[in-house]
Amino acid sequence: MKNQVGKKFKVLCLHGYGYNDAYIKMRLQGMALTKVEAIKFVLVISGGKLGGSKVPAPTLAKNAFSFLIEIPLLHYFGENDTFAKLPAIELLGSFVDPFVIFHSGWGSCIR
Repeated sequence: MKNQVGKKFKVLCLHGYGYNDAYIKMRLQGMALTKVEAIKFVLVISGGKLGGSKVPAPTLAKNAFSFLIEIPLLHYFGENDTFAKLPAIELLGSFVDPFVIFHSGWGSCIR
């Protein structure tokens, strides 16, 4: 995929219910993913939040990552998912203006 000036898009896609917000917040603070260029857009598939219901956060992490992420987010997850839906909804609170697409399935992506 190329943009209007012929350069390839660089996409960081995080998949899984773990702690997607922590990776992005650590990148914004220069503590992780340092070889990745500045993140301009986030696509998450069935993601989760560090400190959410499935992955508790240590007190130090709660304080360090208390700010909201101002990068656009597209979050894609299953409306009927019984395992990852709650963490996916919790992740939305880490972003200023998240956009969500629900698919009609469970934990896997609809083809």
